Amino acid sequence: MKKPLLLSILILLLLSFSTFANDKLADFNGEWVYEKGERWFLLHLEQQGQKIEGWYSAVVNWSNEWRMRIDGIPEESKNIISGIIKGDTAEVKFKSEWGGTGKAKISHKGNKIKWEIIKGTETGKFYCPQSGALRKKRNLK
Repeated sequence: MKKPLLLSILILLLLSFSTFANDKLADFNGEWVYEKGERWFLLHLEQQGQKIEGWYSAVVNWSNEWRMRIDGIPEESKNIISGIIKGDTAEVKFKSEWGGTGKAKISHKGNKIKWEIIKGTETGKFYCPQSGALRKKRNLK
């Protein structure tokens, strides 16, 4: 009688630990950069619990001496990007300097994140990439 009860308790404990492990949130805090040729995409993300917000900047590098920002409003508004984190994935809404809006999925994988637009704008434009893997440029705080 004691063995089945102990076995049941052990199974329940193991299941509860695996559930807690799946609920752990990935750390999205930081500045993340994607570079492809002369194009850069920078995400500045701040996380508080399950809430994530920040801004982005899409850039064309015209020479080694200067860069021209083509989309995004850095630091002028923290809620250019806002959303909720579930585990290692964030679903966010974003706004463009050009009047566009959209939804994106950001997946955390090791020391990189993957940006993927899941719904584009019906009005206005945006110039951030459709998808890309970003590496961490620097930590925040």
